[in-house]
Amino acid sequence: MLVVAIPNMGRTHNLTPTHVTSGPYSENSGGAADFLRFLREELIPQIDSHYRTTAERTLVGHSLAGLFALTVFLDQPETFDRYIAIEPSLWWDRQLLVHRLSEQVAWTFERPVTVFIAQANSPASEYQDPQLKKEHETAIRKFSKLLAKRENRTLRAGYEFFPDETHVSAPLMGIYRGLLFTYPRSP
Repeated sequence: MLVVAIPNMGRTHNLTPTHVTSGPYSENSGGAADFLRFLREELIPQIDSHYRTTAERTLVGHSLAGLFALTVFLDQPETFDRYIAIEPSLWWDRQLLVHRLSEQVAWTFERPVTVFIAQANSPASEYQDPQLKKEHETAIRKFSKLLAKRENRTLRAGYEFFPDETHVSAPLMGIYRGLLFTYPRSP
């Protein structure tokens, strides 16, 4: 397995799907489409040209990067086979992705796609705005439930709540459990 980590200098710009004018991370937001274009047209072909690769690809993201992973899943799901979103910032732009998924009719994919979402039990003290905490938690649960309803022969969805983890500590367990879910052991 090749693991490619991308240091992100323009985190808010690269990982958010829309530009918003107020609220957390609003400054310079809305460049996810450009970042996805970079991944598809530059980075992935560069990796493929230098290493023995297969068509199997997994995208893992935490927080805003989890939002990005689920944006890619909704916009261009064929880019990756597996998506692991840990504590995704689905509160973004008034729960934009939750609304988009709720409007999505059942769909099928050429190749099977797996999506795993990890949610932590963050204490209120991690949030400056208690309303944001509530919206964050609610949006993840809504998205996960909607996704589970759309499971079919080409879409496998998983969700796990980690009661002993926080937004900051969730990545370790989320990646581990996400990999176990998205790469099930052979019987």
